[in-house]
Amino acid sequence: MKYRTFGRLDWKVSEIGFGAWAIGGDAWGEQKDEVSLAALHRALDLGVNFIDTAQVYGNGHSERLIGKVLRERKEKVGDGKIKVATKIPPKPGNWPPFPHESCEVRFPEDYLRERVEFSLKNLKAEVLDLVQLHTWTRAWNRNPSAVHVLQQLKKEGKILAVGISTPEHDQNSLIELMRNGLLDSVQVIYNIFEQEPAAEFLPAALENNSWHSSSILVRISLSMNSVERVRRNPEKGLKISSSRPSPEPSALPPSFGSIGQQHTTHSTACSGSSAWHFGHFISATS
Repeated sequence: MKYRTFGRLDWKVSEIGFGAWAIGGDAWGEQKDEVSLAALHRALDLGVNFIDTAQVYGNGHSERLIGKVLRERKEKVGDGKIKVATKIPPKPGNWPPFPHESCEVRFPEDYLRERVEFSLKNLKAEVLDLVQLHTWTRAWNRNPSAVHVLQQLKKEGKILAVGISTPEHDQNSLIELMRNGLLDSVQVIYNIFEQEPAAEFLPAALENNSWHSSSILVRISLSMNSVERVRRNPEKGLKISSSRPSPEPSALPPSFGSIGQQHTTHSTACSGSSAWHFGHFISATS
């Protein structure tokens, strides 16, 4: 396993992380917990030390399984050798949020504090490594109140790092926040088909080796398994189709499926329908 420095946080994290959407058990078909637990253990055995999950992955079930595995391994949950990133969804409404919607309405402070406690309880941790807002809109850059609340929770010792998962239709919307030093990390779609981040987004994250550099987590790096389908059936070429689950109201849309897409064929660490996130960490200090 190769490792990189996770930006200004100076964490040493594996280039390959475990994406934990599928183990939530509610989006990618039947998923047995024993298979999920075995896959997590195997990934950690092989050197993975970064796990990405979200509160909407099984309404906390993914987080609870991760906490169980870390306790079984007698690993510290939160501020330990294995880093766990989770995400907080906005309150019910449009996804992604419409520009005219208020950040204080979709991500109010009391709600964010409640959701942080939700993840702490699921993981049975005293502190969370990385908390990401699960979506965003450029209109909120003028007053990113939700980010300020997370920064306050960071000062209070509830979380160690703050990030955002990009809205897929406007990934460059986070560049201003990165340049202002508000984000420890950002999660972005980047693969052989989606190359736009290379033009401006990635350079912005790396443009200054200073306190405001942001680490990059890549999601959908295999383009929802399109690359693997071509590799296994080159004579058929690429036929884009979607077998992703239909979104539920106010739930994570399938196109946010970087984390938890079914990538089991790419690693001996997984079996069954457990999920992998083949993202790379890009930091200004790596």
